[in-house]
Amino acid sequence: MGGSKMKFAAFTTVAASAGEATSAAGLLDNLRQQTVLAEELGFEAIWLGEHHFGPYGVGDIPNPILLGADLAARTTKIRIGQMANIAPWWHPIRLAEDIAILDNMTGGRVEVGFGRGIWPYEGRQFHPHADPRRDTENRQLFREIVEIVREIWTNEYFSYRGTNYTFPAEDTVFSHPSYPPNTVWRDGDRVTKLRVTPRPYQRPHPPMWMTVSTDRSVTTAAELGLKACYWQPPALRIRRRMELYAEVRSKAEGRPFSLG
Repeated sequence: MGGSKMKFAAFTTVAASAGEATSAAGLLDNLRQQTVLAEELGFEAIWLGEHHFGPYGVGDIPNPILLGADLAARTTKIRIGQMANIAPWWHPIRLAEDIAILDNMTGGRVEVGFGRGIWPYEGRQFHPHADPRRDTENRQLFREIVEIVREIWTNEYFSYRGTNYTFPAEDTVFSHPSYPPNTVWRDGDRVTKLRVTPRPYQRPHPPMWMTVSTDRSVTTAAELGLKACYWQPPALRIRRRMELYAEVRSKAEGRPFSLG
């Protein structure tokens, strides 16, 4: 029979339970074994969360991109995903660079997940607007970072002007005898665009996802053209949110969007 096959993936945050006498090295080694086994069993992907300041001293993944490089080196087929990189905690250029490097290292096995964050005590340590209690600022920061990352990946040279970030930074100049004048990215000595390397292995970029848990987040994902990862909803609610996603994305793209 024809039709699509259901795909399965594994998700982990490498969390440690209270009182668990396990070292960080031991937890990471367990994850390596789980990932190799998941590939052998035919799992499509391994997804890694991002959390900081674990109360038990071990566990959590502060950098799912870096850990993904380790897991990719031990496997050949399973896709390596982040669910999610908490975008407001990252500088957008570094985020785009790190993911692009991983995508090239893996030969195009990367899935990219973005999230807004749920714990205020984490977010406020990285950026004033990363605190999810500052909902309007958090959402604006998230949207800008996703837009910047996509601009970097889909353009040889890019520029961006937003509420939180402007690239190139104001009054950026560059002058060096080894670099002759180039009107693509300079106006005299004034830098007008930036070239970020490497570009991703997958073109135009790896699949991009967003973790969603509310109707408003579903709407954001659809407006930005991100695939939606529905976080622990009941079956009836997920169906309604999938329908909302299709409705909003169809409107955003100006053409019917089909689920499945």
